[in-house]
Amino acid sequence: MKLKGLATLAVAATLAVSAAFAVPATAHSFSAQKPKGSALMVVTQETASCRKMQDPLNFLEEKKTHIQEQVRAGKMTQEEADAKIARIEEKIKAIQDFNKLSVPEKKEKLLSRYREMLEKKVAAGKITRQEADRRLQAFTEKVEAWDGRGYPDFGCKNRQ
Repeated sequence: MKLKGLATLAVAATLAVSAAFAVPATAHSFSAQKPKGSALMVVTQETASCRKMQDPLNFLEEKKTHIQEQVRAGKMTQEEADAKIARIEEKIKAIQDFNKLSVPEKKEKLLSRYREMLEKKVAAGKITRQEADRRLQAFTEKVEAWDGRGYPDFGCKNRQ
């Protein structure tokens, strides 16, 4: 009887500990931050294997709607909302300007922004020069392979 109780306790403890460290395959971490490296894409969900992209103009319009809902609910003042919406309008304008560029101009802009970001990381000691060069080479290959239509998918590592 004692042995059965001890075995049951061991199994329960094992299940409790393993469940605490398990990550479901459908777990998502949501992010509304501006992704690094591209003005074109907005990361809306990130899973363990891939990022899902959404049209940034639609995303920003939805964000404006959400801000107005917060004003109506009394969670934000109209002045705060106006300031946030003004920043969103600037982002929308920047995306529209980017979309007007030719494909070679778009590619050059993406590459120069990525180079700048990498240089800042190297200068801050966050990555080595070799790591920056490796990342730049991989990003350059992805940009060169992009046909300039739609929204580039530079974030998925495990795309099938």
